[in-house]
Amino acid sequence: MRELRHKEEKKQAPSIKEQKKEALRVFMELEGLDKHTEALWKEEIDFETLYLCSPADLRSLGLFSEEEALHVENITNQIKKQVNENKESIENVLHCAGLLYLLPLFQENGIDVSQLENGVLDGLALSPDQQQKIAHECKKRKEPQHH
Repeated sequence: MRELRHKEEKKQAPSIKEQKKEALRVFMELEGLDKHTEALWKEEIDFETLYLCSPADLRSLGLFSEEEALHVENITNQIKKQVNENKESIENVLHCAGLLYLLPLFQENGIDVSQLENGVLDGLALSPDQQQKIAHECKKRKEPQHH
């Protein structure tokens, strides 16, 4: 009986692995680097791993040209800036919720923090666990900060 329930759940939200692959694909496509998506995926590199890579790391994979590696770094630096400096950014919310690997999917669907706070996740199939993490982060931000 338990197996049946498991199958039904699987139908609703894609697995984290599928989400990670999709997010990587979206990001790479957006940046015009989609020819590398499969190769990265074979190396088990998802968007979040890519985000943490330095250009040297990227080049050591032997996939990216110097230019591409710098381009990716440029973008991941912008994201890091949002994560670190802008508490109101979707980057920061997802980072704090431990769901940064989903960022490209949110960007693709044009979902920003105000929508997150209202629980609007149009076009995104998230697991209940992921939704809960996001809701929790949004709630934390709404509460007055005690110093």
